[in-house]
Amino acid sequence: MDKPTKVIEAVVIGGGISGLVTLKSLRQKGINCILCESKEHHGGLWHFSPSNYGVMEFTHINVSKYNYAFSDFPFPAGAVDYPHHSQMAEYIDQYVDNNQLYNHILYRTRVLHVSRYQDEEKDRKLWKLRCHSGASASEFDMYCRYLIIATGHHAKPKVPEFPGQSNFTDKNTVVVGIGNSAVDVAVNCAERKSKSGHGKVYLSTRSGAWVVPNYVFSVPTDLYASRFFLNWLPFPVKQFVFETILRLIHGSPQKWNLNPKMGALETQPTVSPTLIHHIQRGNIEVVPNIREICENSVRFQDGSVAQDIEVVVNCTGYTIDLPFLSDEIKELVLDTKTNDVNLFKNVFSPEIGSELAFIGFVQPSSGGVLPISEIQAQWLAMVIKGGATLPSAIDMKESIALERQACQSRFYKSSRHTIQKDPLVYNDEIASFIGAKPELTKHAAIAHRLLLGSGGVAQWTLQGPFQNDQAEYLVKQVPLPPFSVFMAAMLVLLLLFIFSTVF
Repeated sequence: MDKPTKVIEAVVIGGGISGLVTLKSLRQKGINCILCESKEHHGGLWHFSPSNYGVMEFTHINVSKYNYAFSDFPFPAGAVDYPHHSQMAEYIDQYVDNNQLYNHILYRTRVLHVSRYQDEEKDRKLWKLRCHSGASASEFDMYCRYLIIATGHHAKPKVPEFPGQSNFTDKNTVVVGIGNSAVDVAVNCAERKSKSGHGKVYLSTRSGAWVVPNYVFSVPTDLYASRFFLNWLPFPVKQFVFETILRLIHGSPQKWNLNPKMGALETQPTVSPTLIHHIQRGNIEVVPNIREICENSVRFQDGSVAQDIEVVVNCTGYTIDLPFLSDEIKELVLDTKTNDVNLFKNVFSPEIGSELAFIGFVQPSSGGVLPISEIQAQWLAMVIKGGATLPSAIDMKESIALERQACQSRFYKSSRHTIQKDPLVYNDEIASFIGAKPELTKHAAIAHRLLLGSGGVAQWTLQGPFQNDQAEYLVKQVPLPPFSVFMAAMLVLLLLFIFSTVF
């Protein structure tokens, strides 16, 4: 058996935003760490390539820059609220350069297989990684104590099969799915077809959707996700308020044939500033799921038929894929049938503990995954350094079961929602493990912002082991939604009125 000539303390697999922020966080705490990236560039989905999956040429982030940024590295002054993917890629490049991460990334290095290795000489278990180097066209082994998987859950495209789907020829467009990518594709196609003066886009959906605009009362919509809204209001009240606002803006979703099968807070929101506009103008028609694809047409579940179809675009999401893990380890951490992860707080396996961590395996119900990945990485760093401890395996398994049950009762049943979390609530919980949860009494000058607004990504560096002296200033730069302040004031007045009436 080959003996390891060199053992690295930690190896990160995946050079997207989750992997990069993990590399930075671990190195910030003095942990010897390298990152393996299979491509010749970092950035993951945010690196545009016409021949690979990821962002599309017209993609903008659908979460505002205040909630989709690195905590200690804000977007440049003057950046728009929803940057284009090219601006996002440039921002990521600047982050890598600013933190001197280049020398710790092995580009064009694909991890082929991961297995456990027993180091008899030092009586310890290591991870053995079989890797392929694109630069030298050769394979080699690496050994490490801690393995971090940051490849994300957007790994393996879900491609539904419909009867006759190989028969269509040159006509119009059907987009399958109604998530953010599907709507972006449909809108882009509609804009191109409206300029040419002919053609129509059909948006096919099984479960319907609530469409959320980029702005509500001139403030980015994701800034309304506050502790006041998420923690203090009962769920039926929250859902009623949110749906009422959406109805006031767009009208009933049934009017546009969107027909959601779930409440607005029971699913991943579909964010689009222009979808309703194109539906109104007849450029896009929302239709049910596909029944079959014929030679020149597509038949839908309600019996309606779209004629002269040019192309069918599947925007039906992804499933988690971990091809490099052994079957034994994969069975411990992932249920491939349901897309559930058997991970404590979506990070640690109860059976393996801190030596294996997953970063970014969360689907945020509002906001973006970047601040979630960052707080996970900071928690991991403190666990490795001994500044935080994990519960027992029994307690972790119990927590997983309870959270899975809560997720199933909260969200619409779908493989899309198995790893769904409210970012603010989730991040507060993870931050509490390392003393980084913002305490309102310690930050009185910005307490109202932390309570009534989203607070932005820097709030979890106000205190704790990754404290940033600029954090309070950065929190103050996040717009505070006036409607949230108004709602809170009305609630206080109502409670005072009830109190004065009763007593």
